[in-house]
Amino acid sequence: MFLIPIISAVLYLAGGQWNKWFRWGMGLPIGAIACVMLHSWVPLLCGITYFIATNAFSYGEKMIWTKLFGGWFSIILAGVAFGLAATPILGWTWGIAQAIIGGVGFGLLKWLDDTDRLKNPFQELCRGFIGTIMLAFA
Repeated sequence: MFLIPIISAVLYLAGGQWNKWFRWGMGLPIGAIACVMLHSWVPLLCGITYFIATNAFSYGEKMIWTKLFGGWFSIILAGVAFGLAATPILGWTWGIAQAIIGGVGFGLLKWLDDTDRLKNPFQELCRGFIGTIMLAFA
């Protein structure tokens, strides 16, 4: 499962650069890989959880979270939601840990972006990777 963060990074980038459906659908390959590796159907729920995380909890300027609470809150919420999307594979304890890593990671990446230290496409690659890093060890 060590390939999942790499696949996630590529799909996150593709979703940001070319077509949102790459990002919105990233839970399908993640769930399928975990389903085979863990011999369980439960990881298939990632198709739904990642769709919700990447669609409803996005961080763009038009998103309700950004309008209501600002860019920092929105990006950290997106990282938390992206991390929680791994819960069907990781379980609640490690899913919450991944959510914390995702929130902190997305916040750090926003700071790097705001200070012109790291820009796209590396931002999107890092978000996809950091948001699924614990899946490499599942």
